[in-house]
Amino acid sequence: MKDDSFEKIGPYKIQSHLGKGGMGSVYRANHIDTGKLVAVKLLHTTRSSLLRSLRREIKTLQMLQHPGIVKIFEHGVHQGLPWYSMELIQGEPLSRYAYRLLQPSNSTTIDTISEHRNTEFGNLTTASMHKGFGSRSTQNLEE
Repeated sequence: MKDDSFEKIGPYKIQSHLGKGGMGSVYRANHIDTGKLVAVKLLHTTRSSLLRSLRREIKTLQMLQHPGIVKIFEHGVHQGLPWYSMELIQGEPLSRYAYRLLQPSNSTTIDTISEHRNTEFGNLTTASMHKGFGSRSTQNLEE
């Protein structure tokens, strides 16, 4: 779904709207000169305290390199609103994945995970009793 109010943000041509959150909207975009595909986040606020926080976050993220942390490329201001471009991660949105996971067809998987966690806790309690902690530690857990 294309948001027609933004054809371009900074040096990026907007392709589509990916999502919206409490702080801003995220768009799929291409760099006009290089064609590089990225995600561009445009914030909906100009509150100075949030802008300071965002600047710190951008600077910190630009310094970090880890497979679990999205890369930040550029940042700027568009029509008075801050934006930044970042690595576009292809895949299923977390909300859709969570919805799929909680469907009745997956209840066996969820029950198995719950049983495994309960068994591990039970083993931990049993092991602690064998090491001399006795029933007092079990009572503390139940209180």
